[in-house]
Amino acid sequence: MERFLDRDVNAGLSGGEIKRSELFQLLVTHPRFAMMDEPDSGVDLAALALVGDMVNALLSEEPARPAKRRAGLIITHTGQILDYVHADKADIMLDGRIGSSGNPHLILDKVRECGGYEECIRCILRRRKG
Repeated sequence: MERFLDRDVNAGLSGGEIKRSELFQLLVTHPRFAMMDEPDSGVDLAALALVGDMVNALLSEEPARPAKRRAGLIITHTGQILDYVHADKADIMLDGRIGSSGNPHLILDKVRECGGYEECIRCILRRRKG
């Protein structure tokens, strides 16, 4: 391992490898709360399932008891990670305000149906007014 001491932590890694390395480093610390900014960015679709598994492992208190979990906040712009992560709640923010909250899979389906986060929020706001 000494050969790695004189180089940057993520030197020579691809974007997806860096994300997996960051998640591994986070896993080692066993945090009670983890805030992840776009863990799905720069990750190809083949590796997205692995990243999702790593996030699930990070948030799982005990692998044998998946219902007992740690807390986390995942910030994403694509939502693709939700196809692999067991999330309890999702919030959509637009212009610094939460425009929608609820079941992550239902919200992501609505976002995909509407053609994006911004249009989804506009649709929800129109329904509230009308």
